[in-house]
Amino acid sequence: MFDLSSVTNAYGGDCAYLRLRAFSGGFLILGNLITLTNGYVEAWADGAASVVDLRKLTNFPSVDRYLNLAAYNSGQVKVPTPGGRAAWGWTSAAVAS
Repeated sequence: MFDLSSVTNAYGGDCAYLRLRAFSGGFLILGNLITLTNGYVEAWADGAASVVDLRKLTNFPSVDRYLNLAAYNSGQVKVPTPGGRAAWGWTSAAVAS
């Protein structure tokens, strides 16, 4: 478990990716993150009981970047309902080993 629940705002960067990933039952807790600005951001959870917690993320104000959310093999990415934000991408799949 990697607990970053005290983080409320994060900057995604100008040219690189911010990758938030949980694998093989891991937990990445960003449950109080409200704003994620700029940059390309990926949040992935892969494997049973793997969780990336972004449940309070309500603001991704980038118009030319994206937030890619992906859950594989029973992993979970916890987010609020995106409310029609076109910049949010979502993938959910069972991937054979």
